[in-house]
Amino acid sequence: MGNHPGTYAKRFGLSVIWIAIIAVVSIFWMQQQEEGGEFGHVAFAAELEFEATDAGFRYGLPIDPSRIARYYKNLSTELGEFFIYMYKYKEGFYAGADIGGQFYELAKVGYGSNPELIDMEESMLFGIPSVRIRGYCAPSCPIADYITVEDGYPHIWLHVDASVQEYDLNQDGTKDLITTVGTPLETSVYMFMEGILMSASVNEALDSKSVSFFQDGRFIAYVPNSALTRTYTFHEGQLVTK
Repeated sequence: MGNHPGTYAKRFGLSVIWIAIIAVVSIFWMQQQEEGGEFGHVAFAAELEFEATDAGFRYGLPIDPSRIARYYKNLSTELGEFFIYMYKYKEGFYAGADIGGQFYELAKVGYGSNPELIDMEESMLFGIPSVRIRGYCAPSCPIADYITVEDGYPHIWLHVDASVQEYDLNQDGTKDLITTVGTPLETSVYMFMEGILMSASVNEALDSKSVSFFQDGRFIAYVPNSALTRTYTFHEGQLVTK
């Protein structure tokens, strides 16, 4: 006797169900791979390509304090007295220093009429006693200057055109610099290596259109040609998935 037509229908229905289950599992597995998940124990790593970079070094310029129209913010440190001010006949906000009674202009750090957008704090970036000033050169144009004093002369030893964060990436007890700028976000890492300031693009290392950094040490990067993101941390010169 031949099989009843109903038997073929049942077998066909079971085959369709199994195909659907296999497809769902396959999609889930591929998503876990793309997201660097534990499923399948897939891991991703990318090498940062460091190269020497210009620090933007410049000395402060002695100025006559009678030219100053108004002081806004002041910061007293062991290095000296630092302040934000405006000139009588020049637009914009400037960073200045009083070192032993001599006044210096250090940098133009803001435009417009709101000095509250300028931040001034002490810093130990790369182990160098400094004053960090975060300002802006225009709307959506963050800048940062790191200032120290040597032999009685203040100078900017590092200038970057980006937002900055300080974090000890390689856990050696010294904070490194992470910069972010633009939309999509372009993120870079700065480190001192054998006495030379080096920088590397995180976007290029991860082939990602946008990378953000968080103060718990995470880099969040968009996966190429995808709306998915992947989380990385820094380990021995590489960015590895968590």
